[in-house]
Amino acid sequence: EFTLYCAHVLRREGERDPRLHRHLFDLLPTARGWGVVRLVEQIVATEGLIRSVDGQRELLIRAMENHDGMLMHITWSVTESIDLERFIREARVDERVEIAMTKLMDALLLGADEAGWWADLERREEIYAAWVEFAESHEADFRLLRILYSLRFFLRHGVPEWERLDEERARIDALWARRYSDELVRPALQVARDRWLALRLVLEERAHDLLPDVRRLHAQSPDSRTIEVLAGSAGEEDLQALLDSAPGYRDPEVRSQSGKTWEYGLVVRELGRHGTPEAVREITIALGDDDPYIRRAGCSAAATLSSDYVTERLRELLRERVADADGDVAEEARKAARVHGINTG
Repeated sequence: EFTLYCAHVLRREGERDPRLHRHLFDLLPTARGWGVVRLVEQIVATEGLIRSVDGQRELLIRAMENHDGMLMHITWSVTESIDLERFIREARVDERVEIAMTKLMDALLLGADEAGWWADLERREEIYAAWVEFAESHEADFRLLRILYSLRFFLRHGVPEWERLDEERARIDALWARRYSDELVRPALQVARDRWLALRLVLEERAHDLLPDVRRLHAQSPDSRTIEVLAGSAGEEDLQALLDSAPGYRDPEVRSQSGKTWEYGLVVRELGRHGTPEAVREITIALGDDDPYIRRAGCSAAATLSSDYVTERLRELLRERVADADGDVAEEARKAARVHGINTG
């Protein structure tokens, strides 16, 4: 892409005037996708550019602010190139550094197991200790919950062997118990960058007081995350909220334009537990859908219905689906037919 061509020119001309190298950072906001990864690699490879503290700070902040979804692909390049402990200390007094370090440490901790970063990280125990100390001194807000969430995940999944593991788990769990509050999560539900974690916390912490907020959010902008929370709660109001959102997904043309087929399938799959005539009608419609994923979801929902709600039309459709051209649909239909004692011949 053109950004990488510009980077090549800046590196070449920077051999005559090293001041030009700093303009490589200015290209990060314009880079996209793998262009971000290649540009970070070029910045790191440019002799002297990140030798100074100012250069490292620039790399940390610019890369974390402009990763364009490629964070996991640039994490190790940035990590190897900066003084992590120094910037953990700076995070106490510089908000941009704090936000950038939180993103970087999230990526390091959440990806530690899969990527093997923990084992390769120099001074890893000192860096871990500095980050925990930073968390302990942090005010109670949603940023702190993000820090603690990744630490808890790391201590459960990311450390292969550590003699202090049980002790550290207890320490971070105790800190979480002291600092967590539903009221820290509530405003985060309205912030796009925080919504994924906020919804995870509603589900994992069984934050029932926040379910009305999730229902309102689902009504405004339904997606797989709000569906997961409402389905996990399985309260009557929450299942009704899922049912109310179904018509917006039902039209195949609308689904194809919005890319919401996956979400509609998730909604349909949960309706069997609702057990109302409206839910049965929606499941019946799904069983006749053109998309095999939706038909399969309809069969799964039918299997969880009380037999008292299984209409003759539903029985007829399940018999048809047993002979479905899609093998996965046919298998789910057979399961539902067995649950309800439907003779499929």
